[in-house]
Amino acid sequence: MNSTKEIDIDNSLSILDRYLRIPSFLGNQLAIQDIIKFLKKIIIENNGKFKLISNLENRPIVYALFESDYPKSKTLLFYDHYDVLDGGNVDEWNSNPFIPLVKDDILYARGVADNKGSLIQRLTAVTYLKRQHKLHCNVKFLIEGEEELGSQHIESCLINHHDLFKCDACIWEFGSRDIDDDVEIFAGVKGLIALELTCKTALFDIHAMYGGVIEGAAERLGRALSTLKNNDGHIQIDGFYNDLIDCQDKEYQSVINQLSLSRVQMSKIYGLVRQPQAKTDAELKQKLSINPSITISGFDSGYTGIGTKAIIPSKAKAKVDIRLGLGQDPEFILKKIKLHFIKNGFSDIKIKVTESLPGSEINSLNDSFLKLVLQTAENVYHAKTKLYPVSFGTGPIYLFKKHLKVPVVSTGVGWINSNAHGPNESIRIEDYRLGIYHLVKILQIF
Repeated sequence: MNSTKEIDIDNSLSILDRYLRIPSFLGNQLAIQDIIKFLKKIIIENNGKFKLISNLENRPIVYALFESDYPKSKTLLFYDHYDVLDGGNVDEWNSNPFIPLVKDDILYARGVADNKGSLIQRLTAVTYLKRQHKLHCNVKFLIEGEEELGSQHIESCLINHHDLFKCDACIWEFGSRDIDDDVEIFAGVKGLIALELTCKTALFDIHAMYGGVIEGAAERLGRALSTLKNNDGHIQIDGFYNDLIDCQDKEYQSVINQLSLSRVQMSKIYGLVRQPQAKTDAELKQKLSINPSITISGFDSGYTGIGTKAIIPSKAKAKVDIRLGLGQDPEFILKKIKLHFIKNGFSDIKIKVTESLPGSEINSLNDSFLKLVLQTAENVYHAKTKLYPVSFGTGPIYLFKKHLKVPVVSTGVGWINSNAHGPNESIRIEDYRLGIYHLVKILQIF
């Protein structure tokens, strides 16, 4: 196959349009039922085998199998998820998040980049080859509904249904085009600890006239959070960097150095008020690729409505996102954080872990499957590829490597302005088309 003209891209986009209209965000149980019906219909209509793996949260995992047209074939597994975030502040969108809009060959909708677009791309490529009786490998899908919640039932699924998901390699859920329009391929992810910190300083809110002698919860939790890192972003927790691997591997460093990341670019794309916390572009790449980070993702306390409410808040809550560096263990880091608050006089701050995932990286940058994904991308996109040894994001890749013991590589349909998790999430139609062809090439050679 020398072009994608034989693939009905318009039909694929029509299927994607219907998929995007199902608002499958957390709490919308009716939409999840609609998603399951939608996926079952597509899979079975295209000669795939469908199985639902239920869990207590009523967000079941979808298993699909498309059998090879050739004997003694290898098996490729795709990991995807059907859950998305809600639309957030809809006033920041230029259109309804759950009514897809195409403008200037860009498709806007919640979940189109993360990860509904990639899933329909993959199903399009697989079913195209299946209809031609040219599917050279067995293809399995694991499509979960809890990715945005930390993939709570993935490990039990991989243990209890190990034979279903046995494979020779796995393609993860995301990928993108960078500022140079080069294709980004990812060979791993950072680890993550997500925390909810709560502070209670009184039985109830108190009149602000007592502020000279009473410390409110907002102030106290704010002071506790301010001890975590300095103004340059350096984490000030004793022993936090102890188990961080100091990566001096020349090949690894060379791959990181060629990434298209710069302080100027980042400031422009995100409209930063202050420059990134890195003195050079090289330091920026190092911090994002290898080093850990702590981010205050949210803070809730007191009154922020119209007018004045003179109170000392009695309760405060914060969400904290911790991305782990190479080699760091979530349990070790959590102990250091708890000890840090105690040492600094904040033993009253309650800590709840809402998500905890170790990082994961490919065993070798010379892995044959990784090379296949990179080489086919260059051939299809007619562009350079940029290999990220570790994504700045996270996910349960370590569980797939632990239980399935296969290489995991990530490629997808995003672009530099996809803005996943934000308003006006988008993909480009041309990237979607080329991505299908890329997947077809992988499936033909694997």
